[in-house]
Amino acid sequence: MSADPLTTTIARLQQMCNAARFDAVERETRTLVQAHPHDPRVLFVRAVALGHNGRRAEARPMLQQAIDLQPNVPAYYQMLAHFCLVDEDFAEAHAAYDAALSRWPTHAPTLSLKADLLVSQREHDAAAPILTPLLTQRPVDPGVARTFG
Repeated sequence: MSADPLTTTIARLQQMCNAARFDAVERETRTLVQAHPHDPRVLFVRAVALGHNGRRAEARPMLQQAIDLQPNVPAYYQMLAHFCLVDEDFAEAHAAYDAALSRWPTHAPTLSLKADLLVSQREHDAAAPILTPLLTQRPVDPGVARTFG
């Protein structure tokens, strides 16, 4: 028994994502999403390509839609959390991991990613008091520095 054409196409697109061919996947999924707007697999593959091409603002709602349509796939939550982390949206990343862990409390990959998030956030929070003043200081005019230096 052979797989239906859409399943075959999605498998090929996932392989392209694994090979970091996100531009090609993004182009190919543009029409695929229009033809299959309620297929969470299509939404997921397109969202992965968009997010990895720097268009996370478009990818995140698409991932949420995939989760709403098929909430039993841990990878959807993990990718949503990943994009939230890239955007330093720790609260949303926590929410995505917590939603996944509420369904699969012992899912090892999600537990590991959640632990990594806690460590990253702790490091980020520890560095913030040091880095924030440095990042918000206005640059010194070289002429002024020479006058008073």
